[in-house]
Amino acid sequence: MSLQVQYLPRLWRNNLTSRRSPAFLIIATLLLAVALNVLMVMMVSAQMDMQGVVSSLSSNSTHSIAPGNSGPVAGNDGQRNTIFQADPPPVLNSFNPPANALNVSRSSTVALTYSAPMSSTTVTRDTVAVHSMMRGLVTMSHSTSGEVVTVTPNRTFFPGELIFTTATTDMTDITGTHPINPSVWQFNATVSGGHGYLPGETSFGTGSDATYCVAWGDYDNDGDLDLAVGNNGQNVIYRNSGGSFGSTVNFGTGSDATQSVAWGDYDNDGDLDLAVGNNGQNVVYPNNGGSFGSAVNFGTGSDDTLSVAWGDFDGDGDLDLAVGNDGQQNAVYPNNGGSFGGAANFGSGSDVTHSVAWGDLTETAIWTSPWATMGRIPFAPTPAAHFGTPL
Repeated sequence: MSLQVQYLPRLWRNNLTSRRSPAFLIIATLLLAVALNVLMVMMVSAQMDMQGVVSSLSSNSTHSIAPGNSGPVAGNDGQRNTIFQADPPPVLNSFNPPANALNVSRSSTVALTYSAPMSSTTVTRDTVAVHSMMRGLVTMSHSTSGEVVTVTPNRTFFPGELIFTTATTDMTDITGTHPINPSVWQFNATVSGGHGYLPGETSFGTGSDATYCVAWGDYDNDGDLDLAVGNNGQNVIYRNSGGSFGSTVNFGTGSDATQSVAWGDYDNDGDLDLAVGNNGQNVVYPNNGGSFGSAVNFGTGSDDTLSVAWGDFDGDGDLDLAVGNDGQQNAVYPNNGGSFGGAANFGSGSDVTHSVAWGDLTETAIWTSPWATMGRIPFAPTPAAHFGTPL
């Protein structure tokens, strides 16, 4: 300012630089008025609700929108620029049964408490997925009451059964806002006390089978546990008919070298499907109400697979598959709604992995990822936590 004033006529320069001159007072008054006007605009903008602001955006000539911590910022042509205040996302504050609980009542409900009232129309068996690992997805009785979401199973859990629960990011609160992160945790149903004993034995199989693996699961949804048997040869399911084995169901090619089998509700239809790990082509057999549908392949086709295990790896509500191989790359195969996506590798690539199992090591039950707001979380392995003594 002083550089410009020195070139003006003496009279103007004296008037502008003197605080008592009329010109100085006029300029100061104008500047104060402008400052007060800007302050008033900011106060009015802060009081506008989100709906009104969004409506005004539709009639503006907006040249730029940029994201921010508080919400998007819109830069307009000839109109007031606006910062849109976003609703805070709902946060899962607590849940019951707690993570890794071992003696949960077999008739227990699953309750989730959020920081905001949740939308009942978005709470479904897929967005709050309770996987009974011996029966399948709990498909009924999801309800909301304000901030509390409750899942009431329509059947009791089996004694000692493992249950996975996933609260996905696909549900919303009553404002339509999604949680930022999904949550996954597990618990076990209680087992009645007493002294166990083995009064006798029940034979199954041909008597000459080369059996490598077995797994219990309620294959036909009749309330008792059936037995899947993986052989070097013909694989078989032995149906439980109230305490004795009835009819059998064959699966596989008849000449598979099957080394691991695991039950899990792969397609979220409420019954158990069967993952089969072979020396060769690995397969999932979908259960269509008590009979197997078309096989779904996974792996390379030439894996020597020693172990398979189901678990919700990416927090999207369906079960993914961990695969442990002999001297080959171990992998997790994400389940994308009934088909497998690209493998996520783990291990050294040459491990001899005899067993794999899912669990919450840190007991956080919370998945965090920069991609979590998309509702799907890509594999981002943390450093390995070693245990045991290397041979």
